[in-house]
Amino acid sequence: MGQSGVDCDGPFGVLVFALAALVVYALGIGIFAISAFPKSPTLRILIAASSLIICGALGIQIALSIHELQTDAHQETCGSGL
Repeated sequence: MGQSGVDCDGPFGVLVFALAALVVYALGIGIFAISAFPKSPTLRILIAASSLIICGALGIQIALSIHELQTDAHQETCGSGL
């Protein structure tokens, strides 16, 4: 409700789960795009495309989290280290 306080723990929570999920979905892209369903290319492409979309969204969240760590307000309040 209009408050813009700095959350010192917030970016770390995002990074921990987003990086792990990014690895899992990137593996999903590789597995399903290469060899998972050789008899059903439509399903293979659909799963790889959805994994790619999720990886893109996770990449945006990771970038925003790192950007928040580098803001002046965050460094002044919480320190500059990861």
